Amino acid sequence: MLTLAIHSSCHDSSAALFDEYHLLAASQKERLTREKGAGGEPLACVQEVLSIGGADITDIDHVAISRSLIPQHIAPRYSTDGFLSSFEKITLRDLCVDMSTLKKSKENAIIFPQTLASQYGLGDHVDISFFNHHDAHAIPAYFYTDWDRSLAVTADSSGDNTNYSHRHFTPTSMAPLFDCKAVTSNGRLIGGIGRAYMYSTEAIGFKPRRHEGKLTGLAAYGTPTLLRDFKKHFSVDPTGLIHTTFRSFEEMRKYILDSAISQNREDVARSIQDLTEDLLLSSVKILLERSKSRKLGLAGGVFSNVKLNQRLVENTDIDEIFIFPPMGNEGLVIGGGLQALLRRDGYEAWRNKRHRLQTVYWGGGVTDIEDEKLDRFANVIQVQGDPALTAAKKLAEGEIIAIFHGKMEYGPRALGARSILASPIDKNINETLNKRLQRTEFMPFAPVTHEEDARDIFKITDANQYACRFMTITCDVRDEWIDKIPAVVHIDKTARPQVIRRRDNALYYDILAHFKKITGIPVLINTSFNTHEEPIINTPREAVRALLDTRVDYVVTSTGLYASAL
Repeated sequence: MLTLAIHSSCHDSSAALFDEYHLLAASQKERLTREKGAGGEPLACVQEVLSIGGADITDIDHVAISRSLIPQHIAPRYSTDGFLSSFEKITLRDLCVDMSTLKKSKENAIIFPQTLASQYGLGDHVDISFFNHHDAHAIPAYFYTDWDRSLAVTADSSGDNTNYSHRHFTPTSMAPLFDCKAVTSNGRLIGGIGRAYMYSTEAIGFKPRRHEGKLTGLAAYGTPTLLRDFKKHFSVDPTGLIHTTFRSFEEMRKYILDSAISQNREDVARSIQDLTEDLLLSSVKILLERSKSRKLGLAGGVFSNVKLNQRLVENTDIDEIFIFPPMGNEGLVIGGGLQALLRRDGYEAWRNKRHRLQTVYWGGGVTDIEDEKLDRFANVIQVQGDPALTAAKKLAEGEIIAIFHGKMEYGPRALGARSILASPIDKNINETLNKRLQRTEFMPFAPVTHEEDARDIFKITDANQYACRFMTITCDVRDEWIDKIPAVVHIDKTARPQVIRRRDNALYYDILAHFKKITGIPVLINTSFNTHEEPIINTPREAVRALLDTRVDYVVTSTGLYASAL
């Protein structure tokens, strides 16, 4: 059975395609439109995942759709007095908000599912289901493990009218500890720490829902001058739920923006970072005790915060942590597809299909090896020699090289399919990279290392090793390596490593292996192949454009090392 999952939203619209439990492809709209965080209808994403999966729209058996933006012209309009049968030209409406406003518990009470299916060219035979936002976050955080039982916590700025969910997965059930269906509970606003972080991003002049990661990096340079005041407005109850005194998100926003006026941006960043860590740590400790779990799965945009994730694993007694790599809204389509399979097969059968992730190379951009022959483009020449060895020699000489290889990684992290590589030996490379990529100067770079070297360099344990495969957590750098790889060490002596194995990406692995032989350093810088405010590059043509624009010195693929002839 082919399952198509679709998420249409104001940001991070996407689609995914499953063949039974095998994820064939996932596509995020921003990679296709080149507009960061692109929202709206993901028709282009649907076309791309079908292309990657070798399927036609008529082959789809089931479509799972998020309860977010839908074309209004497929929805009968309602009033409090009843049904009003009129249609309007295409306007996107938030289905979940309408359901809440109109007090409807079923999507079919508002929209015509088959009309929605026809919007994507699906036939009348197609089964249609809708998936809950926080279910879709939580499910992959358990499905892609081999754990018997675990606690799954989701947190974001908002989704399906709520900010959190807490679920206990056991061998027999998925039991909600907290599964809020509305923003308010007992007349109080549920404490949206994701919103507070977003408003803090806005308060210091960055773009909310986009630059929250900058605050995480900036926080290391600040003092938590606002932490005491912030804490007066948030609390954690005995069940682990976070509350706030604010009566609306707009009131919260105004408070944070007003508080930040008299503060420098570093101190605002540190204050909201410490608040987020303190609240989530208190909440998770209670939830772990309630569920008697020693495994922790996380998803939702709040858990893109790698410092928060480190604190959670180091200050609890958990045996292992896993953060679903596409933790933001781009990951909803994967959870939505898995939720559709859960409904079809039942919990026991679904649970037996679980497995650990090997890679997240689910995207497009390359259809065959010919796409990696970049000298077919004007002004591009191939450098003679073995691609991995030649690239490693150039890296040892201080050159900057992008790797463009195979299907692109899905989610916010570059993981060796669309990465920029550099030597970590000279800290000055950070300034060079930031200038050439037009990035903010304080943002740190991440290291990549082999699985067999990882624990010698970083404080990687059984608890955080799975998360380190996907760069979703920071950890301490061992003292003897801090001065050897300064370009990837944060000011607090941590790093956000990616740990790799050869069977997952041989080209990536071999470049690092050769670099280690040449320099004695088993680490490279890995940062995303894009410039500031641009999505990670997708296609060969985009890779060539970056090369000709001198963003990088070389691009390496499976077919060779390529340079600009200009």
